Amino acid sequence: MTMPLLGALIGYGTNYAAIWMLFHPVQPIRIPGTPWIVQGVVPRRREAIAESLGRLVEENLVALDDITARLNTPPVRNQISQMVTSEIAQTAERYLPRYLPLRQQIITSLSSVFTDRIDDAIGRNFRKLPDLLQDHVDIAAIVRARIQALDWEEVAGIVQSFMGRELTFVIWTGAVLGLLIGLIQALLASVL
Repeated sequence: MTMPLLGALIGYGTNYAAIWMLFHPVQPIRIPGTPWIVQGVVPRRREAIAESLGRLVEENLVALDDITARLNTPPVRNQISQMVTSEIAQTAERYLPRYLPLRQQIITSLSSVFTDRIDDAIGRNFRKLPDLLQDHVDIAAIVRARIQALDWEEVAGIVQSFMGRELTFVIWTGAVLGLLIGLIQALLASVL
């Protein structure tokens, strides 16, 4: 019975070590007397991983056309129009002299006239939004910068939050496979 337990322990230990070495050591460590440097795969390849994730998000998950389509809707255009119209009314309130006859009617008329023009202008200019976004928004660069700005504990926490169960499964699968191999070895040893 020692062989199966030893196999399980070896399977568990090797898978645990392999997963640990994906993330540790964070800082490179030189093995004395050798040219070898040991560092976790993820920390060592952090920039390449950030670059790949940035491209993945930009090419497959978040398209600028989708952003444009979500922004170019009547409710969004309405909100923009209301914000601009409100700003015009507040500016008129601020700069038109208080003693001006019919001041409030002038402000209301200006707001009304500008509301229609703003609605038209927003409709026309939203057609230019895809090109504007294409020229000025680099989703891959945003994702890359955000990943590179995270400290190591945050990166490890993110990976653990969505892969913790799977990593634990891999470790225990190693133990089960080691146990099975140990059982087969014990069985073969008793037969032979």
